[in-house]
Amino acid sequence: MHEDIIVSAMYELIELPNAFHVVRFLSKDGNELTSIEVESGQSVSEDDVPEQPTETGYTFNRWSGSWMNVTTDIDICALYTANTYTVTCDNSSNANGVEDFVDAKTGAILGPSYVLTVTYD
Repeated sequence: MHEDIIVSAMYELIELPNAFHVVRFLSKDGNELTSIEVESGQSVSEDDVPEQPTETGYTFNRWSGSWMNVTTDIDICALYTANTYTVTCDNSSNANGVEDFVDAKTGAILGPSYVLTVTYD
Protein backbone atom coordinates (compact mmCIF):
# COMPACT_ATOMS: atom_id res chain seq x y z
CA MET A 1 0.00 0.00 0.00
CA HIS A 2 1.29 3.47 -0.94
CA GLU A 3 0.31 6.62 0.90
CA ASP A 4 0.67 10.18 -0.30
CA ILE A 5 2.77 12.30 1.99
CA ILE A 6 2.58 16.09 2.16
CA VAL A 7 5.89 17.78 2.91
CA SER A 8 5.99 21.47 3.85
CA ALA A 9 9.17 23.53 3.87
CA MET A 10 9.70 25.98 6.68
CA TYR A 11 12.05 28.94 6.21
CA GLU A 12 13.63 31.23 8.72
CA LEU A 13 15.02 34.60 7.60
CA ILE A 14 18.60 34.95 8.74
CA GLU A 15 20.15 38.41 8.68
CA LEU A 16 23.65 38.19 7.24
CA PRO A 17 26.25 40.82 7.97
CA ASN A 18 26.73 43.34 5.17
CA ALA A 19 29.07 42.16 2.46
CA PHE A 20 32.10 44.21 1.50
CA HIS A 21 33.65 44.60 -1.91
CA VAL A 22 37.10 45.67 -3.06
CA VAL A 23 37.51 48.58 -5.46
CA ARG A 24 40.99 48.70 -7.00
CA PHE A 25 42.30 51.78 -8.82
CA LEU A 26 44.88 50.79 -11.44
CA SER A 27 47.49 52.75 -13.41
CA LYS A 28 47.84 52.65 -17.21
CA ASP A 29 50.09 49.59 -17.00
CA GLY A 30 47.78 47.75 -14.56
CA ASN A 31 49.68 48.41 -11.35
CA GLU A 32 47.48 48.90 -8.30
CA LEU A 33 47.47 52.52 -7.10
CA THR A 34 45.15 51.87 -4.16
CA SER A 35 42.64 49.31 -2.96
CA ILE A 36 39.55 50.30 -0.98
CA GLU A 37 37.06 48.07 0.82
CA VAL A 38 33.47 49.31 0.48
CA GLU A 39 30.26 48.05 2.08
CA SER A 40 27.89 46.57 -0.50
CA GLY A 41 25.64 49.24 -2.01
CA GLN A 42 27.86 52.07 -0.78
CA SER A 43 30.24 54.33 -2.72
CA VAL A 44 33.94 55.11 -2.49
CA SER A 45 34.27 58.58 -0.96
CA GLU A 46 35.87 61.25 -3.15
CA ASP A 47 38.58 61.61 -0.49
CA ASP A 48 39.60 57.97 -1.09
CA VAL A 49 39.84 58.26 -4.89
CA PRO A 50 43.55 58.53 -5.76
CA GLU A 51 44.99 61.63 -7.40
CA GLN A 52 45.14 61.57 -11.17
CA PRO A 53 48.26 59.52 -11.99
CA THR A 54 50.84 60.98 -14.36
CA GLU A 55 52.29 59.06 -17.29
CA THR A 56 55.07 60.38 -19.53
CA GLY A 57 53.72 61.28 -22.97
CA TYR A 58 50.08 61.03 -21.91
CA THR A 59 47.40 63.24 -20.35
CA PHE A 60 45.05 61.69 -17.81
CA ASN A 61 41.53 61.58 -19.29
CA ARG A 62 39.30 59.87 -16.72
CA TRP A 63 38.76 56.75 -14.65
CA SER A 64 37.26 53.77 -16.53
CA GLY A 65 34.18 53.12 -14.42
CA SER A 66 32.00 54.09 -11.52
CA TRP A 67 32.74 53.54 -7.86
CA MET A 68 29.22 54.53 -6.80
CA ASN A 69 26.75 51.98 -5.38
CA VAL A 70 29.33 49.18 -5.43
CA THR A 71 27.80 45.68 -5.50
CA THR A 72 30.79 43.59 -6.63
CA ASP A 73 34.60 43.71 -6.63
CA ILE A 74 35.71 46.06 -9.42
CA ASP A 75 38.86 47.41 -11.05
CA ILE A 76 38.87 51.06 -12.09
CA CYS A 77 41.59 51.86 -14.64
CA ALA A 78 43.22 55.19 -15.44
CA LEU A 79 42.49 56.20 -19.04
CA TYR A 80 44.78 58.54 -20.96
CA THR A 81 45.02 60.45 -24.21
CA ALA A 82 48.38 60.27 -26.01
CA ASN A 83 50.06 63.67 -26.24
CA THR A 84 50.80 65.09 -29.68
CA TYR A 85 53.88 67.19 -30.27
CA THR A 86 54.68 69.42 -33.22
CA VAL A 87 58.35 69.76 -34.16
CA THR A 88 59.40 72.41 -36.64
CA CYS A 89 62.68 71.74 -38.43
CA ASP A 90 64.20 74.76 -40.12
CA ASN A 91 67.43 74.68 -42.05
CA SER A 92 66.58 77.58 -44.35
CA SER A 93 69.80 79.34 -43.32
CA ASN A 94 71.80 76.27 -44.43
CA ALA A 95 73.65 76.48 -41.12
CA ASN A 96 74.66 72.81 -41.16
CA GLY A 97 75.80 72.75 -44.77
CA VAL A 98 72.77 70.65 -45.67
CA GLU A 99 70.35 72.18 -48.14
CA ASP A 100 67.33 69.89 -47.62
CA PHE A 101 66.05 67.45 -45.05
CA VAL A 102 65.51 63.91 -46.36
CA ASP A 103 63.01 61.39 -44.98
CA ALA A 104 65.17 58.51 -43.71
CA LYS A 105 62.50 55.88 -44.50
CA THR A 106 61.35 56.96 -47.94
CA GLY A 107 64.26 59.04 -49.23
CA ALA A 108 61.82 61.83 -50.07
CA ILE A 109 63.28 65.32 -50.06
CA LEU A 110 61.41 67.35 -47.44
CA GLY A 111 62.95 70.73 -48.25
CA PRO A 112 64.90 73.17 -46.11
CA SER A 113 62.14 73.27 -43.45
CA TYR A 114 59.15 71.16 -42.52
CA VAL A 115 56.74 70.49 -39.65
CA LEU A 116 56.54 67.05 -38.09
CA THR A 117 53.66 66.03 -35.82
CA VAL A 118 54.38 63.15 -33.47
CA THR A 119 51.90 61.34 -31.21
CA TYR A 120 53.47 59.72 -28.18
CA ASP A 121 52.80 55.99 -28.26
